[in-house]
Amino acid sequence: RSLRRSMLLAMPPAILMFTSTIVLPSFGMDLGESGCLSYSIRHSVDIYILLILVLSTPVQFVVARRFHAAAFKAIKRKSPNMDVLVSVATNTSYFYSTGLVLYCLLMPETPGTHDLVMATSHFFTMGPILIAVVLLGKYLESRAKQTAMKALTDLPSSMPANATLCSSGSNAERTIPVELVELDDVLRIFAGGKIPVDGSVCSESAVHVDESLLTGESSPLVKKQGDLVVGGSTCISGGCLMRVTRVGGDTMLGQMVALVQEAQASKADVQRMADMVARIFVPSVVGLSLVTFVIWSALVFSGTVRVPQGHHMHGGMGGGIMAVEEEVQDSLKFLFAMKFGMAVLMIACPCAMGLATPMAVMVATGVAAKRGCLVKSAAAFETAEKLH
Repeated sequence: RSLRRSMLLAMPPAILMFTSTIVLPSFGMDLGESGCLSYSIRHSVDIYILLILVLSTPVQFVVARRFHAAAFKAIKRKSPNMDVLVSVATNTSYFYSTGLVLYCLLMPETPGTHDLVMATSHFFTMGPILIAVVLLGKYLESRAKQTAMKALTDLPSSMPANATLCSSGSNAERTIPVELVELDDVLRIFAGGKIPVDGSVCSESAVHVDESLLTGESSPLVKKQGDLVVGGSTCISGGCLMRVTRVGGDTMLGQMVALVQEAQASKADVQRMADMVARIFVPSVVGLSLVTFVIWSALVFSGTVRVPQGHHMHGGMGGGIMAVEEEVQDSLKFLFAMKFGMAVLMIACPCAMGLATPMAVMVATGVAAKRGCLVKSAAAFETAEKLH
């Protein structure tokens, strides 16, 4: 519920920012330059920029708090994970963008200020969009886990909660919880009822039992005196007495549940490889992001690559204004280079290998168990791929 609530809180700002900065500009419409949103408060900082700042702040510090806390714990354990990437990327974009907006508000206005502010708005939108996308992925992952666990819990739910115990030496019968059933107890099974535990028929009357849940056999089986009956099966017709031979986790159904749980916890070769890659993935991504930033910084500051600008600079200014203008130009270059380093971080955050591999094993074993197919280990899936 907490994950779903966080996702619902992050989605509206993310959709609004995605629409205003990506969708509408692709159709030649700019929300920041139309209507009252384009009203400049000071030095090209308009209402649109402040609105994005207001929407980004609660997403960054309230909704994304789970990522920051998890990232701090992961760094403390010296085991960085995907939360570290999300926290570093969103915090960097937010604080750097906020610093630039404050710079534009406090410093003298120059012709390059507008370009600086417009570039800043795109960095503001990166954090909320990334947080919403990652939360959506985690929510879908959680739903898949619940589905797999529900398929697993459907197996023991086939066992009845109570059993009818026949007292020795008398004809008295009483209903007791199935957890209190012991070995060698004699239980009465009624027509249409579930068999609570494993045992053998000890009465002379024959019964028809449906064991399709356990064996997949749709036709009822005839059980006579001395025949084995398993817990979780259904007595279709007739009634009988049975002597208990196995209870709890020793029953066939209990062993099936344990087998499915063991398969979900086991690791296939591809999953071990994913774990090995994940240990070096996060540090590698952070390092690659820094290398990307350094390379692009060298290219733009050396003049090899020109920074694209929406508004050209005007000449004819005094020396002091030109000095400030040159400082703004450096900020634009720094921001342009930083965009590529941030892109590496943000694209790498929702790592498919780290999430999909264990999830595929868990969901597959749970669904297979629900359909009557038991998988002994995760490696069996890889072996089954070779069968024709």
